[in-house]
Amino acid sequence: MKFPVFPLQKTIIILGLTGVVIVAGALVFQQVLFSFFPNSSLARALRPPPATGNPYLVAPEQSPLRDIKTTKLALHESVMVDTFRVRMEMNPAPIAGQEISVRWFIEDAESGRPANPDLAMHYSAVHAYFVRTDLTSPLQHHHPGQKNQPDANLWALKTTFDYPGEWLAHMQFARGNTIYGFDTKFEVAGTPGKTFAVTDGLVSNTDEMTATIRTNSDTFTAGTPIGMDFVVERKDGQPILHTEADFVLAHNIIFVHENGETAWNVHGDRSVEMVSQKTGIIVTRDFPTEDKKFSYTFTFPAPGLWLVHFEAFSNFFPFYFTVEPQKTER
Repeated sequence: MKFPVFPLQKTIIILGLTGVVIVAGALVFQQVLFSFFPNSSLARALRPPPATGNPYLVAPEQSPLRDIKTTKLALHESVMVDTFRVRMEMNPAPIAGQEISVRWFIEDAESGRPANPDLAMHYSAVHAYFVRTDLTSPLQHHHPGQKNQPDANLWALKTTFDYPGEWLAHMQFARGNTIYGFDTKFEVAGTPGKTFAVTDGLVSNTDEMTATIRTNSDTFTAGTPIGMDFVVERKDGQPILHTEADFVLAHNIIFVHENGETAWNVHGDRSVEMVSQKTGIIVTRDFPTEDKKFSYTFTFPAPGLWLVHFEAFSNFFPFYFTVEPQKTER
């Protein structure tokens, strides 16, 4: 059997078209993977760093983030910050135990066009947290998804609030060199029933794990830095088999004060550490070592009860702690 011999030009064209088909197929596969299996090991391996080029574990001084602006946002109303407008909606009205849709609209104040975040903080463009203002509920941590045209300015999620009462919603995203946060208080209707036991101080348990906060000082005073190591261990004594990335990157530490006004999330990749100088809680992270993978120094601005929500790994339940810095004696 004889094979035809193509001129060089035809060979180049065929090879080029073949390459285009392969690249297009790879892009489609990647999009499907990121859309439907975002937390799979393959998706995490293929996901690029944030668009700004921040390497993971970026040093604070190398981060483009330099400022933070937190604004109160009333439910079903709009607020303008800098050059864009944000609106939050809940539908239907929240009732304990019933699923609802929560939506944020982020748009340019003049044109009405989408004013999208341009920096992914800890892999996600938008973060949202929900907790009862008296801290007597589990804290919810979400990454709202962006809807397609014609509602590209819409970021939404579905959730259920199991406990009635007053709640705080905190949504944050980054544009330019600024983190924008929006605090919304809202009521969840329903009959009070079960209660939520947050923790036993500096020790927190799940079915399989125990986490402990070890401090470098017996005194704990507002306005004074205190070192905290978050130590996670299996109850059966077996080692925790996770990659270094799981330990170092895939964790969050979220703080909420009992006044229901202050919420702050520390990401494991140091993407928001620089702006901590302008928030309530000043954060410094010690570079992780084998025996201190989650080692931080925090400065709490106010005395009183603080909820500490520690997410160690994506597939484990979060740990809850309470800390209570004392008032500075004068």
